[in-house]
Amino acid sequence: MKVRNRLVWISAALLSASLTTHCGSTDNPGAQQQMPPPVETLAVSDASPKQVKNSGGSAITLTGTGFQTGATVTIAGVPAQDVTVVSSTTIQLKSPLKAATCGQVPIVVTNPDGKTAMRSDLVSFLTSTLQYSIPSTITMGTYPRQVLAVDLNKDGKPDIVSANSGNANQAVMFRLGSGDGQFQAATAFTAGSSAYGVAVADFNNDGNLDLAAVNSASNDISVRLATGSGQYGSAMNYTSGADPRAIVAGDLNGDGAIDLATVSFASSNLNVFLNKNDGSGTFNAAASSGVGTSPVHLALADN
Repeated sequence: MKVRNRLVWISAALLSASLTTHCGSTDNPGAQQQMPPPVETLAVSDASPKQVKNSGGSAITLTGTGFQTGATVTIAGVPAQDVTVVSSTTIQLKSPLKAATCGQVPIVVTNPDGKTAMRSDLVSFLTSTLQYSIPSTITMGTYPRQVLAVDLNKDGKPDIVSANSGNANQAVMFRLGSGDGQFQAATAFTAGSSAYGVAVADFNNDGNLDLAAVNSASNDISVRLATGSGQYGSAMNYTSGADPRAIVAGDLNGDGAIDLATVSFASSNLNVFLNKNDGSGTFNAAASSGVGTSPVHLALADN
């Protein structure tokens, strides 16, 4: 009887071990299967920079997904130079020479497995010669005769100033720059009649830029001193020759103060306004001398 019980116990133990081993085996449909890693889709999503010269050798970085070591790149159908697959999301390269092509060009990435990805809207070739973008229009006063680019408010961003002959209330107008090619709302000043030119300089040596306009129809100049950064006081007018057309600012007598000079079309003369150099930003009456007939431009130089 004891022998029979022992055999039954051994048989039960063997059956239990067999069931345990079977439940833990990999052929059990309920057991977890190890799945292969997902394959990244090959795609080009961006390029930097967006514009390069078509003379070749410009560094370009492509970003995307699924890049494989050994991938090749063509730009406008020409193999790129020095292609380096940094990672599955980044490729660095140098642009090829394509002298006859300008504008947007197709970029094609080809992996060693033969898969390709193309984008035609990421990179543009520019001619290696000088060129300019499409102009944008900025409204100034009526009939602008002269425009200057200068930092009026000392913020490191170029501003624009114009002299306008068509509207006395907008004789001098400026727009402060935002530093990105955009300009703020215009500020306008009256001056004499028919402003033909404008000069910008620090007339009273206070560190701020002042304005001076030459007025063709009223035969005078109008000086406005800055009361702060990009802010101006009332005009001070000085008589010039007949029909003055141009104005310049500079230290004409070497005393360290900024003077003014104009040329007058109708009276054919040069008019020099020396700065009183007393910190007031005011000028002496014009000293005139004859020049050629009907002058319209004026420049300063050390000859």
